Amino acid sequence: MNATRKEPKMRKLIAVAALVMRADKVARAILDVVSQGKAPEVSVPRGMGVWQAFRVLTPSLYRWGVRTATKRFATTPAKSQG
Repeated sequence: MNATRKEPKMRKLIAVAALVMRADKVARAILDVVSQGKAPEVSVPRGMGVWQAFRVLTPSLYRWGVRTATKRFATTPAKSQG
C-alpha cells in the first residue's frame, strides 16, 4: 500500500529530472558560444531552438499563447484578510 502512494511522486520526479540538464553540458555550450562567437541566442538542447524560432517569427501568436497559458495555469496568492 505504501509503494502505491509513492508511485505518483516518483513519476513527477522522473519527469522533472528529464527536463534538468547536467551542469557540464550547459557549461560546454557556454564555452562554445564564447570561443566560437556564435549567434546571440543558442538553444541547449538544440531541439528547443524550434520554440525560439516560433517566438521570433510569430510574436503576436507567441504572446497570445503565453497569456493564455498564464491565465490557465497561474495560481493567484490568497488575498490577505485584514
